[in-house]
Amino acid sequence: MPRGRESLAGVDFGMKKAKSAKDSGPPVATPRAGLAAAIGLAVLTASYLIWFMLSPRRLELLRLLQDPFGLVAQWFGPAGTPLGLLDRVPVVAMAALILIAAYGLGRPVIRQLRLAAECTPLELTIFELAVGLSGLSTIVLVIGLAGWLRQTWLLWLVVFALVTSAVWHVFRDRRSRNATKGAAYRSAHSALVWLAVPFVVILLLGACLPPWDFDVREYHLQVPKEWLAQGQITFLPHNVYGNMPLAAEMHALLAMGLWPGENGWFYGALAGKVVIAAFTVLAALAIYSAGERLAGRAGGTIAAVVFISHPWVVHVSVSGLNDGVLACYVFLAFYSMWLARRGACSFLLPGLLAGAAAAIKYPGLAFAVAPLAVWALIRVGRISNPSQSAAFDHSSFAADGMQFRPTVAIALFVTGVLLGGGAWYVKSAVLTGNPVYPLAYNLFDGATRTPEKDAQWRTAHQVPPDAQGRRYPPAQLASSLARIAGRDDLASPLVLPLLAAAAIAAVIARSSPTPHSALRTPHLVLPAALALILILAVWWLLSHRIDRFLLPAWPFAALPAALAATIEDRWWRWTLRLVLIVGMGYCLVAASSQMLGDNRWFVSLAQLRRDGPWPEGTPLRVKPGHQFLNKHVPPGQSVLLVGDAQPFDLDVQAYYNTCFDGCLLCDWMLCKTADERRQELASRHIAWVLVDWQELERYRSPGNYGYDPRFKPELLDELLSQGVLGQPQTVVPLAPGQPAAVELYPVPTGD
Repeated sequence: MPRGRESLAGVDFGMKKAKSAKDSGPPVATPRAGLAAAIGLAVLTASYLIWFMLSPRRLELLRLLQDPFGLVAQWFGPAGTPLGLLDRVPVVAMAALILIAAYGLGRPVIRQLRLAAECTPLELTIFELAVGLSGLSTIVLVIGLAGWLRQTWLLWLVVFALVTSAVWHVFRDRRSRNATKGAAYRSAHSALVWLAVPFVVILLLGACLPPWDFDVREYHLQVPKEWLAQGQITFLPHNVYGNMPLAAEMHALLAMGLWPGENGWFYGALAGKVVIAAFTVLAALAIYSAGERLAGRAGGTIAAVVFISHPWVVHVSVSGLNDGVLACYVFLAFYSMWLARRGACSFLLPGLLAGAAAAIKYPGLAFAVAPLAVWALIRVGRISNPSQSAAFDHSSFAADGMQFRPTVAIALFVTGVLLGGGAWYVKSAVLTGNPVYPLAYNLFDGATRTPEKDAQWRTAHQVPPDAQGRRYPPAQLASSLARIAGRDDLASPLVLPLLAAAAIAAVIARSSPTPHSALRTPHLVLPAALALILILAVWWLLSHRIDRFLLPAWPFAALPAALAATIEDRWWRWTLRLVLIVGMGYCLVAASSQMLGDNRWFVSLAQLRRDGPWPEGTPLRVKPGHQFLNKHVPPGQSVLLVGDAQPFDLDVQAYYNTCFDGCLLCDWMLCKTADERRQELASRHIAWVLVDWQELERYRSPGNYGYDPRFKPELLDELLSQGVLGQPQTVVPLAPGQPAAVELYPVPTGD
């Protein structure tokens, strides 16, 4: 292979010839060392894959390969299903408009931070989009708090101004004919597109689908829908989750407000899901950039593909959950802090990104804000030759002998945190009296919170104990490590083999007789490893150990995999190519199957929204009770849900409460006369009361979240005897002779 070029799996990564001997490329292993390394990697990977595949769900997934046409048929739904693809175009266009507006906001901010001389053009674009999306989210929050969400003209004015800014900056950049920028984008294009494009397409197709996930239909998209209906962002006493930081969901709220017509909330929600999925692509590009600094373009490609193909990453991204957004901001915050400590950017940038992570959800405080504040205080010594640490000649650091003062660094960092995410904590403090509502009840109290509710919350979110009540026994640690290593159904078969390959490559590079180090920026390895350890430790020691919450760890696990590309040996390259093909093939089958969620990518949105009629046995996204209410509740009327906290798909106004909030039926009915009870329902135009017994039973099962103890079946019997409610209609009986799963009680009108 010519000197100064890198290739992997037959892909030319187009690295220019080095300008000096010390930039001549990674070390070339001796044939014997390369063959031994390849054999070792092959044996380790084969052994791991045998262990990895010994899972019923994975074996079932492989059976799909016996009938590939059956898998493809799933994408089009049952025979006779109305198809659609053009109906996604407006959804994607709205998401693209929001991304362009975000770029128009982030571009001038990044220019003011003076990153252009030190960072690559691709990195600049990543930071511009990330900061712009965070800033746009804050703007929507301010508009919502002011009660202007129904001022469509104002939302369009903001978007138009930012899009104009984006167009102007793009036009100016094109006129400047920045050849370096063009070369950088071409290198990213040639390295990433052909390997990552199938997963990007799946992310886009899946994100356009209506939501299935419980949390998404309970609050990620339901809360923006409620705020839009109210015309204002307010405190929601019935939905505890709606009072937490929800910065990622503001893009859905913006799309809902921009979309015309009575169905704008639905299509705007889908556009918001697409923006959330776009954060995954943004994170992959950031991982590519960091991996390129670490081990060249081939290494960057490996790291990015390991992340974007991860089944958990795909599942979360297409579902509309915000963990992928958190992962993006946490990684960018760490990466920008590394750059800031080497003089490549202001400490304000990692502060902005860490604050943005904290604005997504509370773990951002532990994953980004706290550790980066400590890192900012650690003094760094002089860099005698900064250009040796840069990945490219054009990105060498400007200030030779650079130093920074920790006091200035922490001041800039904290300022950035407050600008990036402080508005959400101020909002909670003003509306609830508790900046981290509903956490820290003993310290801040909080609106509607009681000792009983706080105990229920802490019990539900505590570190799970074993049968003996122990939370940190070795057996639990071993079980958690096994899940992380591959026992979890949505684990990736690429992470551990490529980390093993990276370790082998690092050992060979260390013993290489050539003077050039394989690690272009060795200082990047330690922060990534420490960040990975920190996230894993917080997850295991302090959380309720849900696997989805590990998503911020995967960028830091993918980045070291870039080192696998540093061995320049024919046998190694072929082995690495085979590992990538097998691992990506599995991930591609998983991502395109029902294992990761709804894969009816080409069914019309109108059909998916109605969720019927389908052939018998087809899984339903919209509950039968909700379908009934959508058909039978007249305009202007509303419904009350008991036990059911997923009202997103209801076309009518719905009153509901989560399991952590007081039951509304009890609030309205207890200790009141029959006439007062009728008045409570009539004042809210309640036409039906839906009681989901199946959900109530699940909540009240041993070890589950629990439910308001005031609610008892006897209350419904009393309301029936008083004529406050009519005789119920049964929906979806559990089995003959068993109680109904869902009951619908009509509210007599008194006519």
